[in-house]
Amino acid sequence: MLRLTLHVFAAGILCLFVHECGHILAGWLTGGTIKQFVVFSLRPHVQFLEQCTAAQYAFRAAAGSGLLWLLYFCFLLLRLRQRVSYLTSSLITCFAFVELLGWVLSALFPGAGDNDAEAFLAASGISPYLVVTICLLIACAGAVSFRANRPSAPVPA
Repeated sequence: MLRLTLHVFAAGILCLFVHECGHILAGWLTGGTIKQFVVFSLRPHVQFLEQCTAAQYAFRAAAGSGLLWLLYFCFLLLRLRQRVSYLTSSLITCFAFVELLGWVLSALFPGAGDNDAEAFLAASGISPYLVVTICLLIACAGAVSFRANRPSAPVPA
């Protein structure tokens, strides 16, 4: 039980760290300087010193989930899934899909608090229904890639 708990914690921290690194990368690409980087918190976040345009802010908000999903597709398409344990693969997959679920719920039911999806919607002006549609398309592509790249069954002796 302890091993499972540690595994879940480590995979969650790894995925959360990747998500926050997406915000950092987007901030640097838009000329930002990191003011604060917090992973171990109930509200992990990255803050930048400078003000930015609405488009830059929308890009920064979406970049956390964007980087996570980019790396998740690499994880699937490069067949890295076959090199890690079933538990690790399952945890990474769950985290990726929970990211999309958060975006869908925040787009359909705004006002739940300060989060990336609501920040993106406010800054970009994009329709929440378009965000939901894009999330569903990404989820379908992820599910197809997940199923297509299943680890091969062990050969009977």
